Amino acid sequence: MSANSTQPSQSLTERNVRVGFYIATFVIGLIGNLLVLIVIAAKRAKKTVNDLFIMNLAVSDLTLIFFLPLHIYGMFHAIPANAFFCHFIRPLMTVSFFVSVYTLTSMAIHRCHVILNPFKQEIRQKSAVLWITVLWILSFTNVLPLMIVTTPDSPTECLENWPSLDHRRAYTAALFILQYVLPLVIIAIAYIRIGLDLNRSCSRGYKTDRAANSLENQARRRENFKVTKTLAIIVMIFAVCMLPCQVGWMLLDFGNEDQQNIAMVILKFSLVPTVFHSCLNPLVYGSIGKQFRRGYVKYLSYFCCCCRVSILKEFKMLRPLDSSSQQGHDESKRALNGSKNITKLETICAPENTATQAKLISNEEIVDTVTVV
Repeated sequence: MSANSTQPSQSLTERNVRVGFYIATFVIGLIGNLLVLIVIAAKRAKKTVNDLFIMNLAVSDLTLIFFLPLHIYGMFHAIPANAFFCHFIRPLMTVSFFVSVYTLTSMAIHRCHVILNPFKQEIRQKSAVLWITVLWILSFTNVLPLMIVTTPDSPTECLENWPSLDHRRAYTAALFILQYVLPLVIIAIAYIRIGLDLNRSCSRGYKTDRAANSLENQARRRENFKVTKTLAIIVMIFAVCMLPCQVGWMLLDFGNEDQQNIAMVILKFSLVPTVFHSCLNPLVYGSIGKQFRRGYVKYLSYFCCCCRVSILKEFKMLRPLDSSSQQGHDESKRALNGSKNITKLETICAPENTATQAKLISNEEIVDTVTVV
């Protein structure tokens, strides 16, 4: 009797905790990734290849975040599983995973190319856009088999109808290699080469410290180290957050009965670190990159300021009047100070003056000429 009565409450508590976590992740991830896109889009200087990669990573994270409201709804109500939902909507989450890991791999390869070949011409924006387009096409191609075999099994459930268990296992193994193992191996090789080159350049820097361009070389080394450090942190977060999901699917398709039971528990909670990863990248950018940190403060301050002024206006309009004499006094006071109040309200939310903006932009371009995060 006691066990039967406590089990529903535990299940309800667990569901409420997960819902609260998903809502918080949705809000933080949505605001953070939108800020990333706004900061890069508002950048006055020419956008670098890494800027475009970061924007693509933010779009991929937003794609994953937009599934959270649907998932939360599914925890309380049954979601109609029609052909469009099973063939396209449900596999789209796997597409966003592929885009994320392929973008991280591309960023590591590009950073390795830039550091090992500092005097070669930078990749053009058109080539970078084509590169990103290929990443999306390749991601959809990898998920195409899943889109084909996933069909409605009931009005509220989708089922993967593989020709045989061997086909299912082969696809699961292919996803594990293409989505996790191979990209991380490529990224590791790229960062090892970057680390060796930076170590050699530091040794050369000490020997040629009196050279005329030593200060420029030191600045370049510091910048390369900062960018590489940021990308390495992002990759490590991705590897840790995606590991439970990958392990769960491998145990489910290749393990024995006990391992499959463990896999079901892992997969039940694997969505938590997976979606949590989508809101961590903007925090990493802001904690390390000055460009993003300044942009976050600027746009969040502007938004909060405008919200505060709007609330004050609303409160002032709804404030009750004590008497007719007080009303007359307020009207005369408002007439005398109206222009001052309007000017004050406009000044609070007004953008910075042109001279100040030019000065700030000039300083940012000097400090962050090579900065991409």
